[in-house]
This record gives sequence, structure tokens and C-alpha cells, in this order.
Amino acid sequence: MPDPTVVVEHYPSACHTCALPLSAETSTGYQARQVFDLPPPQPLEVTEHRAHNCQCDQCGASTRAEFPPDVTAPVQYGPRPMALVVYLLHDQFVPEDRLVELMADLFGIKLAAASLARFSARCAQRFQGFVGGVCEAVKTAGVKHLDETGFRIGKKLHWLHVAATEWLTFYRFSPKRGRLLAYCKDCVVSACMTIGNPITPSKGGAPCLVQRPSPARAQGPGRVRVIILG
Repeated sequence: MPDPTVVVEHYPSACHTCALPLSAETSTGYQARQVFDLPPPQPLEVTEHRAHNCQCDQCGASTRAEFPPDVTAPVQYGPRPMALVVYLLHDQFVPEDRLVELMADLFGIKLAAASLARFSARCAQRFQGFVGGVCEAVKTAGVKHLDETGFRIGKKLHWLHVAATEWLTFYRFSPKRGRLLAYCKDCVVSACMTIGNPITPSKGGAPCLVQRPSPARAQGPGRVRVIILG
């Protein structure tokens, strides 16, 4: 790194030949070695917002300043802890109890499971428009992959549907197994759909369904069925 955070200078104390004392002024050059490390954990940064009441000199009326729109409670967490929690919980799949322990150990933030759920819900609400855009982009992509798998929510069987392109992935869950993504266009690659459970054809024409059987069912490498849905 050309601009290190910390530089520690080391000088020999004496000449290795005649034992004459040496100092920084006698340096003719140096060799460098760099150590990449994490900074020590820092305490939480607390920002106090003060909405002042100001009295008008002319009429005597008192007017209070407004708090920022995202500061809604006497005490709350800022966007960075919430973003870190959502990332670790939903992208790295850290279990809730371990995530609570991790935030306390590294940052001194004591969270409850209800806080994790609140952070997730708030983030999901903000991303509704983005999620809809990803869904539409996947549906209209020239080639996309669709799949589904069963899993339980509250001890009840649900289905996790996934639709993906090379760059985008769209997830949704449903209590019923069925159509993965309505009104798809062009080519769909799937390992799970059958003619009895097709995608809904787009209004502009029938998509091509490329079905890849599982290795246990495939008769040989590269076996692919191409089906035109009419």
C-alpha cells in the first residue's frame, strides 16, 4: 500500500562493524514490510440531535426546530448497525442467537431478537421498489433459470421460488407449490418443472422451456429436453 495508516521507523542502535552509535540522521535508505490488521474495536459513536426552541423578538412566539426525518425516537440505532445486522443475517445466514452474541462481543451492542426482526422489516420495506424491478428484469431476460424447494415457516410447509439470470436473483415464498413466475418471456432453464406444472406463457408468445433432469435421472451427460409451450 503506497500510503500506510501507520509508519514505524526502526534504526540500528550501533554499527555492526565498529560499534559506533547510529541514529535517524545516518540513514541512507530502508526496506519496508507491511502488516495488514484490523483496528481495535471502537465504542459506539453517539450523535445527539437537539431541536431548539427559539423565541421571536418581534411577536414573542416560540418555534421549535424539526428533528431529521430518520430520527424518530429518544434513543435508536443508526443506519450502520442496522445495515450490518441485515447483511450478516440475510446474506451470510448467521443464526439470530449467534448474531446477537457477535454484535455484543465486537461492538458492545446488546440486541434482542425483536430488534433483528424490526431491522429486517424496515429494510424490506425500503427495497420493495427494487425487488419489483429485479422481478421484472428477470422475467423479461432472454434466458433465465427457475427452481423451487420446500421449507417450513412456523412449522408449516411453504415453497421458496427462485428465478435468476447471470447477474440477478429473485426470491419469493408461497404456501403453495405452483407457477414459479408468471408471464415469462423467451428461454427458461429449469430442473424441476414439468408439462403438468408449466410457467404462464407471456402475452407476446410461448417461451421455450429447457428442462435439465437431475443427475440421478439423466441417461448421460448433456441430456437436455427442449419443450415449446403452446
